[in-house]
Amino acid sequence: MSADLHSVGKRSFYSNLMNIVDFYNLNNFNLDTLDENKISHYNNLMKQKYISYWENAVQHSNKLEFYNIFKNQYKTSHYLDHTSEQTERKALVKLRMDNHKPMIEIGRYEQIPHEQRMCPVCMSTNLVDEIHFLFHCLKYSTLRETFFNHIYLQLPNV
Repeated sequence: MSADLHSVGKRSFYSNLMNIVDFYNLNNFNLDTLDENKISHYNNLMKQKYISYWENAVQHSNKLEFYNIFKNQYKTSHYLDHTSEQTERKALVKLRMDNHKPMIEIGRYEQIPHEQRMCPVCMSTNLVDEIHFLFHCLKYSTLRETFFNHIYLQLPNV
């Protein structure tokens, strides 16, 4: 007697596929009649459902409040075109996704009251959020000046 794949904690391709079909509520799904047009149709349905989920999650998440200021459409962001360096791209994405560990973020997990999340880097009494980090923290003023001058020099003359 063969073991049920679900009972041993493994999933077959078929069971994964059926879970996707159920999750996305794909009507009239039949493996026997699957062709490229149907695959494309199901793919588009899943994309649209995921984008709807993403839009709802971004709009209703306190954690993604900063992210929502800049990102309101599900598409690749143009800022990623400014560097091909993997480490720089990763740092930019972490900043946008609130995954860079400023005091505002650490305070969420450690339940530090919002008004007490001060900057330990520049020792100011400013609340540490992305705005402080990007525009005000004295520790990063030289780096910020270098970065903004670099970007400014790349802008077309207006």
